[in-house]
Amino acid sequence: MLTIDPVQGGDTGVYEVVVTNACDYTVSPATALLVEAPCGSADFNGDGDIGTDADIEAFFRVLGGGSC
Repeated sequence: MLTIDPVQGGDTGVYEVVVTNACDYTVSPATALLVEAPCGSADFNGDGDIGTDADIEAFFRVLGGGSC
């Protein structure tokens, strides 16, 4: 398990785990981590423009179960 706290946008990337002992090592499959801005501000879609039609569309998309 990888814990990044507090997480930041720069933490986005591909991670893998290397486990070693005195005899050998193994590497996990690479796994991508994508850090997205949280929803809920007036700039709901995170484009830097506040209160646009795109923000309203993103708001309703999230209400319907989608993502920002």
